[in-house]
Amino acid sequence: MLTEISKYLGFQEALLLISAGVVWLAGGTASLWCGARFIAKIPNPTVMRSFIANVIVGVVCVLLAILLNFVEMFAGSIGAILGWAAGIVILWIIIQTVFTCTIGKAALAWLATIPAGIGTFVLLILGMSPYLKVIIGRDYCGRHLYGIGRAVLVYAEENDGVFPENLECLVRKQQSKPKDNVEKQESKPKANYPKWSIPRVALQCPAAVANNTSTGKDYFYLPPNKDAPAETIIACDYRQNHLGEGRNVLFKDGKVRWYSEEDFQQILSNPCNAAFAKALSKAEAARNNKGTPHKSDNPTQSSPASRAYP
Repeated sequence: MLTEISKYLGFQEALLLISAGVVWLAGGTASLWCGARFIAKIPNPTVMRSFIANVIVGVVCVLLAILLNFVEMFAGSIGAILGWAAGIVILWIIIQTVFTCTIGKAALAWLATIPAGIGTFVLLILGMSPYLKVIIGRDYCGRHLYGIGRAVLVYAEENDGVFPENLECLVRKQQSKPKDNVEKQESKPKANYPKWSIPRVALQCPAAVANNTSTGKDYFYLPPNKDAPAETIIACDYRQNHLGEGRNVLFKDGKVRWYSEEDFQQILSNPCNAAFAKALSKAEAARNNKGTPHKSDNPTQSSPASRAYP
């Protein structure tokens, strides 16, 4: 993972991350010591105790952020908010234990560390922004494919297990608007789309859109046979969507996973994916033969390889 992150971080990003570490260790320790001595009035707070408490609090904050990311997936925003509230109490208990004081005084000492904490967070975000853009692009792309997968499965359920011929037939058609304003006011027609319909924007990969490499139809799809196994690939990114770094892949059972290009080529070699691999190779060759199918109409745009948003 560290190797992958390092590919997107330059000299400026490295300086920002180093600065974040300095603010966390030096600024956090100093602000906690000041808070303990001058705000909470804790007797004889030492710099060493402040440093130990600051390091433990920082590590716990990182672990909480990772844990609450999963909590939000299952319990929603309310669960995450309650989790952070409980996490803050845990931080107070840590400070209380290190300084041997009441939890009220620990809370007052902790308040002094908030500016250092905010500064550390901002520097981390700025330093990691190139990599975060990559992760966000992959995540939103995966959500698009997941939505396509749900639509395809619902379509198959309603059509005796037969999958749609292509993704275009899933796209919602524009509803006609009433010509007369009076009619528009009196009767506002509600869209009555099939359950399996998807908006046209779902066919676009967000990463490709950000790179100006989107063609509007950024996913390759091949309907599987009825008796095909669940691990059969039915759709995936075109190679250039993420600048050759990898692809989101949709399987017949509706699951979506991210694979590096090397790993993707390996799963393509599975016998159940032979037809998909052949059709994908042909489709990508056709796109490449068109000249520059992944570039926008603007001839002055920068090369996709120069953009850090795979």
